[in-house]
Amino acid sequence: MKIAHIGWEIHPDKKAGGLYEVIYNLSLSQSKLFNDYSVSVIGPYGGEKRVISEQVTPNLQYVYINSFQPRENVWGLEGKLYQLTGIRSDAIDNLEKEKRAPDWVKMYREVITFGKFSSDYVKNMDPDILHVHDWLDAIILPFSRESGLKSKKLFHVHSTEKGRTDGYPDPTIFEIEKNACHEADAVITVSKNMVDEIQHLFGIERSKINVAYNGIDPQKFNPEVNAKLRPYWRDFILELAGWKEPVKLVGFISRLEFADIKGFKTLIEAASKVHNSCPNTKFVFVCGPKKQTKSNESLVDIETLRKNGHVFKIDNGLQQDRFNKIKEVGLGGNVLWFNCMLDKNSLEAILNKYNYCGEIPSKEDPKRGIYAACDLFAFPSTYEPFGIVASEAMGMGKPVVGCEGTGIHEQIKYGGGIACKPRDSNSLANCLIDVLTDDVLYEQLSENASKSVKKKFTWDAVARDVDRIYQKVLSKK
Repeated sequence: MKIAHIGWEIHPDKKAGGLYEVIYNLSLSQSKLFNDYSVSVIGPYGGEKRVISEQVTPNLQYVYINSFQPRENVWGLEGKLYQLTGIRSDAIDNLEKEKRAPDWVKMYREVITFGKFSSDYVKNMDPDILHVHDWLDAIILPFSRESGLKSKKLFHVHSTEKGRTDGYPDPTIFEIEKNACHEADAVITVSKNMVDEIQHLFGIERSKINVAYNGIDPQKFNPEVNAKLRPYWRDFILELAGWKEPVKLVGFISRLEFADIKGFKTLIEAASKVHNSCPNTKFVFVCGPKKQTKSNESLVDIETLRKNGHVFKIDNGLQQDRFNKIKEVGLGGNVLWFNCMLDKNSLEAILNKYNYCGEIPSKEDPKRGIYAACDLFAFPSTYEPFGIVASEAMGMGKPVVGCEGTGIHEQIKYGGGIACKPRDSNSLANCLIDVLTDDVLYEQLSENASKSVKKKFTWDAVARDVDRIYQKVLSKK
Protein backbone atom coordinates (compact mmCIF):
# COMPACT_ATOMS: atom_id res chain seq x y z
CA MET A 1 0.00 0.00 0.00
CA LYS A 2 1.35 3.40 -0.99
CA ILE A 3 0.65 6.20 1.53
CA ALA A 4 1.30 9.93 1.31
CA HIS A 5 1.20 11.88 4.57
CA ILE A 6 0.99 15.66 4.12
CA GLY A 7 2.54 17.34 7.15
CA TRP A 8 3.33 21.03 7.57
CA GLU A 9 5.69 20.69 10.55
CA ILE A 10 7.93 17.88 9.33
CA HIS A 11 10.92 20.03 8.31
CA PRO A 12 12.91 21.30 11.34
CA ASP A 13 12.30 24.91 10.26
CA LYS A 14 8.54 24.34 10.59
CA LYS A 15 8.47 22.39 13.85
CA ALA A 16 6.27 24.27 16.34
CA GLY A 17 4.18 21.83 18.34
CA GLY A 18 2.79 18.34 18.74
CA LEU A 19 1.87 17.85 15.08
CA TYR A 20 5.48 17.03 14.21
CA GLU A 21 5.56 14.33 16.88
CA VAL A 22 2.33 12.79 15.59
CA ILE A 23 3.33 12.53 11.94
CA TYR A 24 6.92 11.51 12.65
CA ASN A 25 6.02 8.73 15.08
CA LEU A 26 2.94 7.49 13.21
CA SER A 27 4.80 7.18 9.89
CA LEU A 28 7.75 5.49 11.61
CA SER A 29 5.50 2.90 13.27
CA GLN A 30 3.68 2.31 9.98
CA SER A 31 6.95 1.62 8.18
CA LYS A 32 8.05 -0.73 10.97
CA LEU A 33 4.82 -2.70 11.41
CA PHE A 34 3.62 -3.04 7.81
CA ASN A 35 6.14 -4.35 5.31
CA ASP A 36 3.68 -3.85 2.45
CA TYR A 37 3.49 -0.12 3.18
CA SER A 38 5.47 2.42 1.19
CA VAL A 39 5.21 5.65 3.21
CA SER A 40 6.06 9.17 2.07
CA VAL A 41 5.82 12.20 4.36
CA ILE A 42 5.58 15.43 2.37
CA GLY A 43 6.05 18.89 3.84
CA PRO A 44 7.12 22.43 2.92
CA TYR A 45 10.54 23.99 3.38
CA GLY A 46 12.34 27.14 2.31
CA GLY A 47 15.46 25.85 0.61
CA GLU A 48 16.80 26.53 -2.86
CA LYS A 49 15.87 23.24 -4.54
CA ARG A 50 12.27 22.71 -5.61
CA VAL A 51 12.13 19.21 -4.10
CA ILE A 52 14.50 17.27 -1.86
CA SER A 53 14.00 13.82 -0.37
CA GLU A 54 15.45 11.87 2.52
CA GLN A 55 15.21 8.08 2.98
CA VAL A 56 14.47 7.37 6.67
CA THR A 57 13.89 3.61 6.49
CA PRO A 58 13.66 1.23 3.51
CA ASN A 59 9.93 1.97 3.19
CA LEU A 60 9.73 5.52 4.61
CA GLN A 61 10.89 8.71 2.91
CA TYR A 62 10.54 12.41 3.69
CA VAL A 63 9.95 14.81 0.82
CA TYR A 64 10.41 18.58 1.24
CA ILE A 65 8.85 20.94 -1.30
CA ASN A 66 9.88 24.58 -1.67
CA SER A 67 6.62 26.49 -1.30
CA PHE A 68 7.88 30.08 -1.01
CA GLN A 69 6.71 32.15 -3.98
CA PRO A 70 6.50 35.88 -4.82
CA ARG A 71 3.07 37.52 -4.54
CA GLU A 72 2.53 37.70 -8.28
CA ASN A 73 3.02 33.93 -8.58
CA VAL A 74 0.24 33.30 -6.07
CA TRP A 75 -2.56 35.40 -7.59
CA GLY A 76 -3.65 32.71 -10.01
CA LEU A 77 -3.66 30.04 -7.31
CA GLU A 78 -5.83 32.17 -5.03
CA GLY A 79 -8.36 32.58 -7.83
CA LYS A 80 -8.28 28.85 -8.56
CA LEU A 81 -8.83 28.08 -4.87
CA TYR A 82 -11.92 30.31 -4.83
CA GLN A 83 -13.20 28.66 -8.00
CA LEU A 84 -12.75 25.17 -6.48
CA THR A 85 -14.01 25.81 -2.95
CA GLY A 86 -15.60 29.24 -2.59
CA ILE A 87 -12.90 30.12 -0.05
CA ARG A 88 -11.84 33.71 -0.62
CA SER A 89 -8.34 35.01 0.02
CA ASP A 90 -9.62 38.44 1.07
CA ALA A 91 -7.95 37.97 4.43
CA ILE A 92 -4.54 38.02 2.75
CA ASP A 93 -5.21 41.19 0.79
CA ASN A 94 -6.80 42.97 3.76
CA LEU A 95 -3.87 42.13 6.02
CA GLU A 96 -1.47 43.36 3.39
CA LYS A 97 -3.34 46.63 2.77
CA GLU A 98 -3.42 47.39 6.47
CA LYS A 99 0.27 46.47 6.76
CA ARG A 100 -0.49 44.13 9.63
CA ALA A 101 0.71 40.65 10.52
CA PRO A 102 3.30 40.13 7.76
CA ASP A 103 4.00 36.63 9.07
CA TRP A 104 0.34 35.70 8.59
CA VAL A 105 0.35 37.09 5.02
CA LYS A 106 3.44 35.07 4.21
CA MET A 107 2.02 31.92 5.79
CA TYR A 108 -1.35 32.14 4.00
CA ARG A 109 0.43 32.41 0.67
CA GLU A 110 2.71 29.52 1.50
CA VAL A 111 -0.28 27.38 2.53
CA ILE A 112 -1.84 27.93 -0.89
CA THR A 113 1.33 27.31 -2.90
CA PHE A 114 2.21 24.23 -0.85
CA GLY A 115 -1.30 22.91 -1.49
CA LYS A 116 -0.78 23.23 -5.25
CA PHE A 117 2.83 22.03 -5.41
CA SER A 118 2.22 19.04 -3.11
CA SER A 119 -0.83 18.16 -5.21
CA ASP A 120 1.35 18.07 -8.33
CA TYR A 121 3.89 15.83 -6.58
CA VAL A 122 1.25 13.45 -5.22
CA LYS A 123 -0.44 13.21 -8.62
CA ASN A 124 2.78 11.73 -10.05
CA MET A 125 3.22 9.51 -7.01
CA ASP A 126 -0.35 8.09 -7.29
CA PRO A 127 -0.73 6.75 -3.71
CA ASP A 128 -3.52 4.51 -2.46
CA ILE A 129 -4.05 6.81 0.55
CA LEU A 130 -3.64 10.58 0.77
CA HIS A 131 -3.50 11.31 4.52
CA VAL A 132 -3.75 15.06 5.20
CA HIS A 133 -2.98 16.51 8.63
CA ASP A 134 -4.40 19.80 9.87
CA TRP A 135 -5.72 22.88 8.02
CA LEU A 136 -2.25 24.00 6.92
CA ASP A 137 -2.07 21.01 4.56
CA ALA A 138 -5.73 20.83 3.59
CA ILE A 139 -5.51 22.97 0.42
CA ILE A 140 -4.06 19.91 -1.32
CA LEU A 141 -7.55 18.34 -1.31
CA PRO A 142 -9.35 20.66 -3.76
CA PHE A 143 -6.27 20.87 -5.98
CA SER A 144 -6.07 17.05 -6.00
CA ARG A 145 -9.74 16.85 -6.93
CA GLU A 146 -9.07 19.14 -9.88
CA SER A 147 -6.11 17.03 -10.97
CA GLY A 148 -8.22 13.87 -11.00
CA LEU A 149 -6.26 12.08 -8.26
CA LYS A 150 -7.91 8.70 -7.60
CA SER A 151 -6.44 8.16 -4.11
CA LYS A 152 -8.68 7.75 -1.09
CA LYS A 153 -8.42 11.01 0.84
CA LEU A 154 -8.38 11.28 4.64
CA PHE A 155 -8.41 14.50 6.65
CA HIS A 156 -6.91 14.11 10.14
CA VAL A 157 -8.39 16.69 12.54
CA HIS A 158 -6.01 17.16 15.47
CA SER A 159 -7.90 20.24 16.69
CA THR A 160 -10.27 22.85 15.27
CA GLU A 161 -9.70 26.56 14.76
CA LYS A 162 -12.74 27.36 16.88
CA GLY A 163 -11.46 25.25 19.75
CA ARG A 164 -7.88 26.55 19.57
CA THR A 165 -9.06 30.17 19.70
CA ASP A 166 -11.59 29.65 22.49
CA GLY A 167 -14.53 30.40 20.19
CA TYR A 168 -13.06 33.19 18.03
CA PRO A 169 -11.92 31.45 14.83
CA ASP A 170 -10.20 33.01 11.86
CA PRO A 171 -12.99 32.71 9.22
CA THR A 172 -10.64 31.63 6.42
CA ILE A 173 -9.06 28.86 8.50
CA PHE A 174 -12.51 27.73 9.62
CA GLU A 175 -13.66 27.46 6.00
CA ILE A 176 -10.52 25.54 5.02
CA GLU A 177 -11.19 23.01 7.80
CA LYS A 178 -14.87 22.70 6.90
CA ASN A 179 -14.13 22.26 3.20
CA ALA A 180 -11.51 19.58 3.97
CA CYS A 181 -13.98 17.57 6.05
CA HIS A 182 -16.39 17.56 3.11
CA GLU A 183 -13.72 16.93 0.45
CA ALA A 184 -12.24 13.91 2.24
CA ASP A 185 -13.52 10.35 1.87
CA ALA A 186 -13.11 9.96 5.64
CA VAL A 187 -12.17 12.06 8.64
CA ILE A 188 -9.90 10.90 11.45
CA THR A 189 -9.80 12.62 14.81
CA VAL A 190 -7.92 12.00 18.03
CA SER A 191 -10.63 11.35 20.63
CA LYS A 192 -14.27 10.35 20.89
CA ASN A 193 -14.92 13.74 22.45
CA MET A 194 -13.92 15.37 19.14
CA VAL A 195 -16.45 13.40 17.08
CA ASP A 196 -19.39 15.48 18.33
CA GLU A 197 -17.49 18.72 17.81
CA ILE A 198 -16.59 17.93 14.20
CA GLN A 199 -20.03 16.59 13.33
CA HIS A 200 -21.89 19.64 14.57
CA LEU A 201 -19.29 22.27 13.68
CA PHE A 202 -18.81 21.21 10.06
CA GLY A 203 -22.11 19.48 9.32
CA ILE A 204 -20.81 16.09 8.23
CA GLU A 205 -22.34 12.69 8.91
CA ARG A 206 -21.12 10.87 12.00
CA SER A 207 -20.36 7.67 10.07
CA LYS A 208 -17.63 9.53 8.17
CA ILE A 209 -15.65 10.29 11.36
CA ASN A 210 -13.17 7.79 12.79
CA VAL A 211 -11.14 7.89 16.02
CA ALA A 212 -7.43 7.08 16.34
CA TYR A 213 -5.79 8.26 19.56
CA ASN A 214 -2.33 9.75 19.62
CA GLY A 215 0.49 7.89 21.32
CA ILE A 216 3.90 7.98 22.93
CA ASP A 217 7.12 5.99 22.70
CA PRO A 218 6.98 3.52 25.64
CA GLN A 219 10.76 3.08 25.47
CA LYS A 220 11.21 6.74 26.43
CA PHE A 221 8.37 7.14 28.91
CA ASN A 222 8.03 4.33 31.44
CA PRO A 223 8.50 3.71 35.19
CA GLU A 224 12.03 2.33 34.69
CA VAL A 225 13.15 5.52 32.91
CA ASN A 226 11.46 7.52 35.67
CA ALA A 227 13.45 5.66 38.36
CA LYS A 228 16.75 6.30 36.55
CA LEU A 229 16.18 10.02 35.94
CA ARG A 230 14.32 11.01 39.09
CA PRO A 231 17.14 11.43 41.67
CA TYR A 232 19.28 13.57 39.33
CA TRP A 233 16.51 15.82 38.09
CA ARG A 234 14.90 16.16 41.51
CA ASP A 235 18.23 17.28 43.00
CA PHE A 236 18.59 19.81 40.17
CA ILE A 237 15.07 21.23 40.63
CA LEU A 238 15.40 21.51 44.41
CA GLU A 239 18.80 23.19 44.30
CA LEU A 240 17.74 25.64 41.59
CA ALA A 241 14.60 26.67 43.48
CA GLY A 242 16.20 26.59 46.93
CA TRP A 243 13.80 23.95 48.25
CA LYS A 244 14.54 21.06 50.58
CA GLU A 245 12.98 17.65 51.06
CA PRO A 246 10.41 16.56 52.00
CA VAL A 247 8.39 18.24 49.25
CA LYS A 248 5.74 17.16 46.77
CA LEU A 249 6.16 18.58 43.26
CA VAL A 250 3.19 19.28 40.99
CA GLY A 251 4.18 19.72 37.33
CA PHE A 252 2.67 21.52 34.35
CA ILE A 253 4.02 21.55 30.77
CA SER A 254 2.43 23.62 28.01
CA ARG A 255 2.86 26.33 25.41
CA LEU A 256 2.05 29.85 26.61
CA GLU A 257 -0.93 31.03 24.57
CA PHE A 258 -3.06 34.18 24.44
CA ALA A 259 -6.33 32.29 24.90
CA ASP A 260 -5.77 30.48 28.19
CA ILE A 261 -7.20 27.20 26.92
CA LYS A 262 -4.32 25.34 28.61
CA GLY A 263 -5.61 26.52 32.00
CA PHE A 264 -2.37 28.09 33.24
CA LYS A 265 -4.09 30.93 35.11
CA THR A 266 -6.61 28.53 36.64
CA LEU A 267 -3.71 26.36 37.83
CA ILE A 268 -1.92 29.34 39.38
CA GLU A 269 -5.05 30.19 41.35
CA ALA A 270 -5.48 26.57 42.40
CA ALA A 271 -1.82 26.26 43.36
CA SER A 272 -2.09 28.84 46.13
CA LYS A 273 -5.08 26.97 47.58
CA VAL A 274 -3.20 23.67 47.42
CA HIS A 275 -0.18 25.20 49.13
CA ASN A 276 -2.35 26.53 51.95
CA SER A 277 -3.65 23.02 52.60
CA CYS A 278 -0.41 21.16 51.82
CA PRO A 279 2.47 23.52 52.73
CA ASN A 280 5.14 21.09 51.56
CA THR A 281 3.78 21.20 47.98
CA LYS A 282 5.72 23.13 45.33
CA PHE A 283 4.96 23.74 41.66
CA VAL A 284 7.11 23.30 38.56
CA PHE A 285 5.82 25.07 35.44
CA VAL A 286 7.37 24.63 31.99
CA CYS A 287 5.42 27.13 29.95
CA GLY A 288 6.69 29.53 27.32
CA PRO A 289 6.05 30.68 23.75
CA LYS A 290 6.55 28.08 21.04
CA LYS A 291 9.83 28.20 19.13
CA GLN A 292 11.58 30.19 21.84
CA THR A 293 14.99 29.23 23.15
CA LYS A 294 16.46 31.52 25.78
CA SER A 295 20.11 32.45 26.26
CA ASN A 296 22.35 32.96 29.28
CA GLU A 297 21.94 36.74 29.06
CA SER A 298 18.20 36.58 29.65
CA LEU A 299 18.40 34.54 32.86
CA VAL A 300 17.64 36.27 36.17
CA ASP A 301 20.01 36.12 39.12
CA ILE A 302 19.53 33.29 41.60
CA GLU A 303 18.06 35.53 44.32
CA THR A 304 15.36 36.83 41.96
CA LEU A 305 14.65 33.30 40.75
CA ARG A 306 14.07 31.97 44.27
CA LYS A 307 11.98 34.99 45.27
CA ASN A 308 9.77 35.39 42.19
CA GLY A 309 9.88 31.89 40.69
CA HIS A 310 10.66 32.66 37.02
CA VAL A 311 13.95 31.50 35.52
CA PHE A 312 14.20 33.93 32.59
CA LYS A 313 13.42 37.63 32.48
CA ILE A 314 9.78 38.45 31.79
CA ASP A 315 9.81 39.72 28.22
CA ASN A 316 6.26 39.96 26.87
CA GLY A 317 2.72 40.83 27.86
CA LEU A 318 1.53 37.25 28.22
CA GLN A 319 4.35 36.35 30.59
CA GLN A 320 3.77 39.54 32.56
CA ASP A 321 0.08 38.72 32.88
CA ARG A 322 0.81 35.23 34.26
CA PHE A 323 3.53 36.57 36.55
CA ASN A 324 1.12 39.18 37.91
CA LYS A 325 -1.25 36.34 38.77
CA ILE A 326 1.56 34.48 40.57
CA LYS A 327 2.28 37.62 42.62
CA GLU A 328 -1.41 38.24 43.25
CA VAL A 329 -1.94 34.83 44.85
CA GLY A 330 1.35 34.98 46.76
CA LEU A 331 2.87 31.90 45.14
CA GLY A 332 6.35 33.46 44.69
CA GLY A 333 8.82 31.20 46.49
CA ASN A 334 6.72 28.08 45.96
CA VAL A 335 6.93 27.94 42.19
CA LEU A 336 9.71 27.28 39.70
CA TRP A 337 8.65 28.61 36.31
CA PHE A 338 10.76 27.73 33.27
CA ASN A 339 9.20 30.51 31.19
CA CYS A 340 10.45 29.08 27.90
CA MET A 341 9.94 25.92 25.90
CA LEU A 342 12.64 24.02 27.76
CA ASP A 343 15.05 22.37 25.32
CA LYS A 344 18.68 21.29 25.25
CA ASN A 345 20.02 24.81 24.54
CA SER A 346 18.00 26.62 27.20
CA LEU A 347 18.87 23.90 29.73
CA GLU A 348 22.59 24.36 28.98
CA ALA A 349 22.20 28.11 29.52
CA ILE A 350 20.58 27.46 32.91
CA LEU A 351 23.28 25.00 34.00
CA ASN A 352 26.05 27.41 33.00
CA LYS A 353 24.45 30.50 34.56
CA TYR A 354 23.92 28.91 37.95
CA ASN A 355 27.09 26.78 37.90
CA TYR A 356 25.21 23.58 38.52
CA CYS A 357 27.76 20.76 38.74
CA GLY A 358 25.50 17.78 39.39
CA GLU A 359 24.93 15.09 36.80
CA ILE A 360 21.96 15.66 34.46
CA PRO A 361 20.97 12.71 32.26
CA SER A 362 18.58 13.21 29.32
CA LYS A 363 19.81 16.74 28.55
CA GLU A 364 18.68 16.26 24.97
CA ASP A 365 15.08 15.82 26.17
CA PRO A 366 14.61 17.89 29.35
CA LYS A 367 10.87 17.22 29.39
CA ARG A 368 11.54 13.65 30.53
CA GLY A 369 13.54 14.98 33.45
CA ILE A 370 10.66 17.24 34.49
CA TYR A 371 8.27 14.29 34.39
CA ALA A 372 10.66 12.25 36.53
CA ALA A 373 11.28 14.97 39.13
CA CYS A 374 7.61 15.73 39.77
CA ASP A 375 5.12 13.61 41.70
CA LEU A 376 1.96 14.38 39.73
CA PHE A 377 0.80 16.64 36.92
CA ALA A 378 -2.01 19.09 36.33
CA PHE A 379 -3.22 19.66 32.76
CA PRO A 380 -6.39 21.76 33.25
CA SER A 381 -6.91 22.57 29.55
CA THR A 382 -10.43 23.62 28.66
CA TYR A 383 -9.82 22.52 25.06
CA GLU A 384 -7.51 19.56 24.50
CA PRO A 385 -8.50 17.06 21.80
CA PHE A 386 -5.72 14.74 22.98
CA GLY A 387 -2.98 15.53 25.49
CA ILE A 388 0.30 13.89 24.47
CA VAL A 389 1.97 15.44 27.53
CA ALA A 390 -0.63 13.73 29.72
CA SER A 391 0.18 10.34 28.18
CA GLU A 392 3.92 10.98 28.57
CA ALA A 393 3.48 11.83 32.25
CA MET A 394 1.23 8.82 32.78
CA GLY A 395 3.74 6.59 31.00
CA MET A 396 6.27 7.61 33.66
CA GLY A 397 3.78 6.55 36.33
CA LYS A 398 2.56 10.04 37.25
CA PRO A 399 -1.09 10.64 38.16
CA VAL A 400 -2.75 13.34 36.08
CA VAL A 401 -5.50 15.83 36.89
CA GLY A 402 -7.34 17.04 33.79
CA CYS A 403 -10.62 18.76 32.95
CA GLU A 404 -13.97 17.14 32.31
CA GLY A 405 -15.15 17.15 28.71
CA THR A 406 -11.68 17.11 27.12
CA GLY A 407 -9.49 14.53 25.43
CA ILE A 408 -7.41 14.28 28.60
CA HIS A 409 -10.54 13.31 30.54
CA GLU A 410 -11.04 10.54 27.99
CA GLN A 411 -7.43 9.41 28.43
CA ILE A 412 -7.57 9.21 32.22
CA LYS A 413 -10.84 7.26 32.14
CA TYR A 414 -8.69 4.28 31.22
CA GLY A 415 -6.86 4.74 34.52
CA GLY A 416 -4.23 7.09 35.88
CA GLY A 417 -5.96 10.30 36.85
CA ILE A 418 -9.02 12.24 37.98
CA ALA A 419 -11.00 15.06 36.39
CA CYS A 420 -11.94 18.48 37.69
CA LYS A 421 -14.49 20.98 36.46
CA PRO A 422 -13.17 23.30 33.70
CA ARG A 423 -12.13 26.86 34.63
CA ASP A 424 -12.79 26.06 38.30
CA SER A 425 -9.74 26.62 40.49
CA ASN A 426 -11.51 25.26 43.59
CA SER A 427 -12.36 22.00 41.83
CA LEU A 428 -8.80 21.71 40.48
CA ALA A 429 -7.32 22.42 43.90
CA ASN A 430 -9.54 19.82 45.57
CA CYS A 431 -8.53 17.16 43.04
CA LEU A 432 -4.83 17.90 43.53
CA ILE A 433 -5.22 17.83 47.32
CA ASP A 434 -7.03 14.48 47.12
CA VAL A 435 -4.14 12.91 45.22
CA LEU A 436 -1.46 14.57 47.36
CA THR A 437 -2.95 13.51 50.69
CA ASP A 438 -4.24 10.00 49.93
CA ASP A 439 -1.28 7.62 49.59
CA VAL A 440 -3.47 4.67 48.59
CA LEU A 441 -5.16 6.70 45.84
CA TYR A 442 -1.80 8.00 44.64
CA GLU A 443 -0.28 4.53 44.31
CA GLN A 444 -3.39 3.21 42.55
CA LEU A 445 -3.40 6.06 40.04
CA SER A 446 0.36 5.78 39.47
CA GLU A 447 0.18 2.06 38.69
CA ASN A 448 -2.87 2.41 36.46
CA ALA A 449 -1.33 5.35 34.61
CA SER A 450 1.63 3.45 33.20
CA LYS A 451 -0.47 0.33 32.49
CA SER A 452 -3.15 2.20 30.54
CA VAL A 453 -0.60 4.04 28.42
CA LYS A 454 1.25 0.85 27.55
CA LYS A 455 -2.03 -0.77 26.54
CA LYS A 456 -3.82 2.08 24.72
CA PHE A 457 -1.52 4.97 23.87
CA THR A 458 1.58 3.78 22.02
CA TRP A 459 2.42 4.72 18.45
CA ASP A 460 2.26 1.09 17.38
CA ALA A 461 -1.31 0.92 18.71
CA VAL A 462 -2.12 4.13 16.82
CA ALA A 463 -0.62 2.75 13.58
CA ARG A 464 -2.81 -0.37 13.86
CA ASP A 465 -5.91 1.75 14.47
CA VAL A 466 -5.11 3.91 11.45
CA ASP A 467 -4.51 0.81 9.31
CA ARG A 468 -8.02 -0.42 10.17
CA ILE A 469 -9.38 2.95 9.01
CA TYR A 470 -7.37 2.71 5.77
CA GLN A 471 -8.74 -0.76 5.09
CA LYS A 472 -12.30 0.42 5.81
CA VAL A 473 -11.96 3.36 3.39
CA LEU A 474 -10.28 1.31 0.66
CA SER A 475 -13.05 -1.29 0.83
CA LYS A 476 -15.61 1.31 -0.23
CA LYS A 477 -16.01 1.82 -3.94
